[in-house]
Amino acid sequence: MTNFKTLSAIVLTSFLAACGGGEADRNTPDVPVPTNTPTVVPSPTTPPVSGDHIPFAEDFGANSTVDFYDRDYKELFGDYPEEEDQFYFSTGGVFNNGALDPNGGNWITADNDQSMRLGNSRFSIAQPARVPGDARTKTTLSNDESTWGELDLSQNYRLSFCVVASSEANSGSSLFQLYVDNNSTSSGDSIHGGSSRVVNIATSAFVPGKRVVINIPGDYDLNEDGTAEDTVDENVGTETSFIQLRVSSGGYIVLDDMVLEYQSDTSLGDGQTGCADKTTAWAEENPFVDAPDPTPTPIPTDPPTPTDPPVDGDVAWSSYSADLTPTSDNSITLSDSTTDSFEASNPKPNGDEDLFTAVGDGTVTLVTEGDEKSMLAKYGFADFAATDYPRFFTGLIRAQGNSGFKVTDLDINLADTAGLGSRIKLVLRADSEDGVQMDKGDPDSKPTGYTDGVPYDVYRIYQVAIELTSATEGEVKVYQDGSDTALISLTASSTGDIAAFTSTDDNYVRFGDGSSGTLDYKGVIDWFIWTDQGAYSPSELKGKLPSGIGDISAYEASSLDVSWNSYSADLTPTSDNSITLSDSTTDSFEASNPKPNGDEDLFTAVGDGTVTLVTEGDEKSMLAKYGFADFAATDYPRFFTGLIRAQGNSGFKVTDLDINLADTAGLGSRIKLVLRADSEDGVQMDKGDPDSKPTGYTDGVPYDVYRIYQVAIELTSATEGEVKVYQDGSDTALISLTASSTGDIAAFTSTDDNYVRFGDGSSGTLDYKGVIDWFIWTDQGAYSPSELSGALPIGIGDTTGY
Repeated sequence: MTNFKTLSAIVLTSFLAACGGGEADRNTPDVPVPTNTPTVVPSPTTPPVSGDHIPFAEDFGANSTVDFYDRDYKELFGDYPEEEDQFYFSTGGVFNNGALDPNGGNWITADNDQSMRLGNSRFSIAQPARVPGDARTKTTLSNDESTWGELDLSQNYRLSFCVVASSEANSGSSLFQLYVDNNSTSSGDSIHGGSSRVVNIATSAFVPGKRVVINIPGDYDLNEDGTAEDTVDENVGTETSFIQLRVSSGGYIVLDDMVLEYQSDTSLGDGQTGCADKTTAWAEENPFVDAPDPTPTPIPTDPPTPTDPPVDGDVAWSSYSADLTPTSDNSITLSDSTTDSFEASNPKPNGDEDLFTAVGDGTVTLVTEGDEKSMLAKYGFADFAATDYPRFFTGLIRAQGNSGFKVTDLDINLADTAGLGSRIKLVLRADSEDGVQMDKGDPDSKPTGYTDGVPYDVYRIYQVAIELTSATEGEVKVYQDGSDTALISLTASSTGDIAAFTSTDDNYVRFGDGSSGTLDYKGVIDWFIWTDQGAYSPSELKGKLPSGIGDISAYEASSLDVSWNSYSADLTPTSDNSITLSDSTTDSFEASNPKPNGDEDLFTAVGDGTVTLVTEGDEKSMLAKYGFADFAATDYPRFFTGLIRAQGNSGFKVTDLDINLADTAGLGSRIKLVLRADSEDGVQMDKGDPDSKPTGYTDGVPYDVYRIYQVAIELTSATEGEVKVYQDGSDTALISLTASSTGDIAAFTSTDDNYVRFGDGSSGTLDYKGVIDWFIWTDQGAYSPSELSGALPIGIGDTTGY
């Protein structure tokens, strides 16, 4: 971890609460957390070594909740400062300003056989502090170079526990989650990326009186019937890992007799009995509250029905999970459930030498570093009838590169019985700025490539979708990591693009090393799947990938229910009933900031579900404003997530998005974005970043197209918190502010009311020319785009990317 990240972690932990779950202050009593930037960066503690912690059984027999999180109850193995030596550490939902949170969701019960009630909270196990004074929060980000825990999770292990009680049907979208080397609420905040969240189970699925057994990797059983409810595909742990247990808001479980052990010896867990006889006096009420009275576990209102996946029914996938080398018998499971294998193709000059190696963890490596040899794994299909167009192909491959090398080729030839066809060949690269290169299929610029500036020596999911309307006409799109924004897009006619690479070869798909010269491939293949049912976009495949192939991050079905307020742009914002609120009632925006045109409505309903905003060169402005009731000054953390789909016009601003979150004490923070198509700054932070105003973001793509802009805000006080701005469903934040009491948001402190606005908020001669498709918002959480996949309301319009 860099000194910058270390310093940031120290400064921030005193005020940043858990994002997305409403969890309270993470601070454990007596852990010093500095609130001002130190002048000297503390030296890191000694890196942890794996201790003799596993196996262990926890019966939650502490004298109190505070005692459970104390070193005297259970301590770490290494030599750390006494105040930082706790084996169990609250990372959210237990303490508030150093004392038990009266509205928290996590406590040790007081019945005869004590248990732990876990709800809207989380805690880590065997996680040391990286530096003295570090509260151990958000210190395992994706670009850290090491893990930082005392558990040896390099071996396959098992977590089991008794479920004493649960919130059952009242738990809404609440989830029980197990993280490895990640103490945040986002699955991406870890060296392991999205794979760090290894378990994600609805709390309503737990059965009181039953023992839960979760094998990592392997099956998990929630009701002791011997049948697996689901499977954990991989173990991402290391020799120095820690774990975090979390239950998100809306539900809870009461658990007891928790055991962590290796799968090679499960005698400790197997010896735990008596789950069916356990009871608890406290299942739904916080026992530590004198005043105010506890807030009962909320029963959520019926949320809008999520958008149904566009694919009707399941997709007939053929799949290769990389448990075996491609040419091994039965390496492929075909869509009809039969098995087959790839053949070796294009060997040079090594003959039949297999250049793929099965690692044994569900991946295979391909290494031809500096050697004059090559090999492709080829699977041939029967040629289809020359009259049988349109033809489709969708293929997805998850692969990891190695800096300085190519990763793998992906070569697809679609040929008919007349001996005609088209060939598309991609080269996935980690050796240059071209992360995805089109090597066959674009004659005008060969090679042509795409990069997003992010290193390609990490796992990515690459998707290609092909539709042929004739042997040499059609469309090809290449996608990455579940985003519907195509990296490469070819629309082919009979005179260009695909046609220049017409093939009379057979009908096949291949991957591997297909170079004709001295080769430099060094990649890891996790899985590869394909279908000829359709040319799908990523959003159409959410929840439709086959089970058991491995990590499918960004393609999972959403389990999140969000109560959205929505404006679908069927009417102008100020029209009656233009807004549908989260409780299914309707309301409308008011006109705000008109200048000098009075009440002239500058929004025009086009009639196709969009409205235009045009103030080209005119001395007038208008914002559509919706005001909320101010919240209590003690009611922090507060959240806001808003998404707007808008189209710009080159040379003009698109729209402002202005959010003010104010409390009853007259304090608040204002965040204002300007969405732009008139410069390189695609998204500009106009309020919320005092050091560089304006500051912007661009990816070099014209902004006169539709984009979905998302802002996620978490305030831990009136002027402290975190703001992130996203685009088109990508979890890579365009703008990220972490605000303290002395900077960022604080410089734009507002004593105004609590509202959201969009439109033209300029104070001078204006140049706005945009189209609004829809705008939605919620105060349930500060969500990342991947958390919202599949969870947007239906009927608002195009939600591509979500």
